[in-house]
Amino acid sequence: MSLADHIFTDLQDGHSEMFLDFLDDLELSQVDIQTSQRSAATLSYERSFLLLSLALKQGTFTKPWLG
Repeated sequence: MSLADHIFTDLQDGHSEMFLDFLDDLELSQVDIQTSQRSAATLSYERSFLLLSLALKQGTFTKPWLG
């Protein structure tokens, strides 16, 4: 696994764990979580993780905030 893959995986795993803890704090059951539909915002956020992963793997990641 490349360093970029490793960093991305750690970031995604950490975020997923934090989000599941948040859902647990809301006292949502696993059934509720698994059967709920993702919002457009959630789908967009997940897609951004996939695009970041692809850019890191291809070495095409840029820093858009630098212009």
